[in-house]
Amino acid sequence: MSQDEHGCNRRTVLKSAGLLSGSLATPYVASSAKAKSEVDSSIRSNRIQESLARRFARARVEHNSQREEFSEFDPNGLAEPELFYAVSESQNRSDSLSKEYLPRAWVYPITNGGVEVGHIAVSARPESPGIIKCGTGRAPQNRLSEDQVLSSAPNLDAKNDVRFIYNNPMSFGVEINSTTYIDLKSGRTSSIDSVLTSTVPSRQDRRGNDVLEQNMENERISFEPFDTGNVSGVPNWDGNLCDRNGNWVGCVPVASSMCLGYHENISYTDCDLMWELNENMGTDDDGNTYPYVPGGKDFFSGINNYDSSYDPGYELNGKRKEIKSEIDSGRPCIVGYFGDKTPDAAAAASPGKSIDLPDVPTGHAETVIGYEEDDNPPWDPTQPTLYATTHDTYGDTNELTFKSTSVGFVVLEIED
Repeated sequence: MSQDEHGCNRRTVLKSAGLLSGSLATPYVASSAKAKSEVDSSIRSNRIQESLARRFARARVEHNSQREEFSEFDPNGLAEPELFYAVSESQNRSDSLSKEYLPRAWVYPITNGGVEVGHIAVSARPESPGIIKCGTGRAPQNRLSEDQVLSSAPNLDAKNDVRFIYNNPMSFGVEINSTTYIDLKSGRTSSIDSVLTSTVPSRQDRRGNDVLEQNMENERISFEPFDTGNVSGVPNWDGNLCDRNGNWVGCVPVASSMCLGYHENISYTDCDLMWELNENMGTDDDGNTYPYVPGGKDFFSGINNYDSSYDPGYELNGKRKEIKSEIDSGRPCIVGYFGDKTPDAAAAASPGKSIDLPDVPTGHAETVIGYEEDDNPPWDPTQPTLYATTHDTYGDTNELTFKSTSVGFVVLEIED
């Protein structure tokens, strides 16, 4: 049986969620998950149409195919997409809370010569169009079928119990039995309540689909970066190679080790360095690391204990300018999303408002090695979009999109 990316057996993960006791064909689960997502016609009308999303995807894939990191990308190789949903809570007429599923991302596998070479996720929200991420790893929906995540879960009614869920740009998964979220990259489980989003589009926002379609009908979609930055020579290490006794070393230790490996010119995958950081940072058995724990072990103390000549820093309320500043200074940095809590978008947008999240572990973190800042496109004329190129701690390369509306991410810095 294969091990997941965190060195944790997927069967064990699902068993802990109370989902195992027989067999169920994964292809049936995958296709039925899509069927469940398509039930509500009112939801279908509140999303960017797939034809427009495909235009966005093709344009970005064509742009990135000219870059060394994504040279295998083929704009003619976009396969059929899957629609992922965000989960929110809304008040119904009886003033009780109920879950609402909103279209959030179209995810396209990218193929070249019939072989999958990556994927790209495009926003399905009319009020926030554009690219969410792209990467050289497999599309999350293909991890469902190829890894047979749910192959031994007979208690599931595949038609009603499985739905593809978007958590954040680093986390795509499935909802099981309306209670459990399974991340399709790591195989880890959590309560579906842990991935609730506090951002619910207004009715006016939801009517923006028709306007967007009309505005973009004759508009050529292209990407024209006016500012770029890159740190060459940053190692791209796969933390899976450093599992010990089936235990995952943790994404923050891996991401940090790549930054230190760059500063110290380490050419090999340094597993000892990763595990030393794991210990120094107090990373738990599930691979969770806290950015800041007053008086305890965390990212900050972990770097200091490794070598006090380094100057670590962090920004819990992540901002794009901090990513740019680090790269422009010739230093790779780390960006992560929180594991089980997202700050309120309105609070995050308030000037001078501090979001207190020191007690929340980082859900996933990646090493930033470069960026492109795009000119204001006609579909988002507010502020330039930042596309950050990252090493994802599993040996793949991603490009994550940060806009003026992006919240809930942390920037970790290591100055030499």
